[in-house]
Amino acid sequence: MDIKFFDLDGNEITEKLAPCYVVELDEVGSEVSRKLFNPETAPQVMKVPLTNVNVSSVNATKPDKIWWIPKAEQYTLTGNLPLPDGVFMFMLEKVVNGERVVSDERELAIVKNGVVTVTGEFETKGNFIISAARLNEGLASIGKPIELEFEDIEFDVYGVVREELKTMV
Repeated sequence: MDIKFFDLDGNEITEKLAPCYVVELDEVGSEVSRKLFNPETAPQVMKVPLTNVNVSSVNATKPDKIWWIPKAEQYTLTGNLPLPDGVFMFMLEKVVNGERVVSDERELAIVKNGVVTVTGEFETKGNFIISAARLNEGLASIGKPIELEFEDIEFDVYGVVREELKTMV
């Protein structure tokens, strides 16, 4: 048995370059089989950084790496996201012990002129995280060939705003 390769126009080529035909020949040179070699290539996934994230609301504070926001208070998250104008869904996962997801809230993320804006309010108290891993799962499930890159954005959502808190943070 001998194997030869042919381009799509029937010209013999010296190596197996997609797309091409892989032809098996018997001992006398007669064609035994012809198969198209054209492997599917995975779509290129574009890595997109989310940078300069900021959260604002009347009482939002960030004493360390976690944003503190009162329950039911409207907030706006903004950041640089170099994507075409459009709308995405951001999942804010409620977690316990910093990692076990127990529920989520979803907010529309509007990208305009390279800036993403998410406006919402938390319906319950607790710890919430926006993670690149979770958003990328969602993007992959709808066939978007992009992956966002950023550190987790974390929120502690609390009950009543106390005046003494405002002067302590």
